[in-house]
Amino acid sequence: MYQNLATALFEHERITTTLHKAKSMRPFIERLIHKAKKPDHPQTQIILNRDLKTKQARVNLLTKVAPRFTELPAGFTRIEKLGRRGIDKAQVATIELIGNAQSEFERNEEEVERESNGIKTFWEWETGLLDQDEQYWENQLRQLKQTVDSEV
Repeated sequence: MYQNLATALFEHERITTTLHKAKSMRPFIERLIHKAKKPDHPQTQIILNRDLKTKQARVNLLTKVAPRFTELPAGFTRIEKLGRRGIDKAQVATIELIGNAQSEFERNEEEVERESNGIKTFWEWETGLLDQDEQYWENQLRQLKQTVDSEV
């Protein structure tokens, strides 16, 4: 099962499966990427040929994925929970390799949509509220100081 899921992940860089499978296959994927980061090691090709079913998955791992993570010591995958599947109510998740083209495109697309529509992020909205509160209390203090000064 791990071999089939790993092959699909390295071919597509993002797959959807159950949450339990995604969590349990994560160490397997991490080990394969660590091995692929050292392609000159004699055991690397043996392990990759044994664990990955297609040549495309092996080529993608060695040429696209492993060079992307040369500086990163660990944490090559991300798991996002998607909720429950309709038929059997199993928890479904997406497991993806960090920095894949599809997630970068989606993140950039969201930023462009936010900028073009003038939609604020949560933190921009929160900062605006805090600024309003600060201005309100400054005005209250200013009015209180004026009333105290006028009475004295």
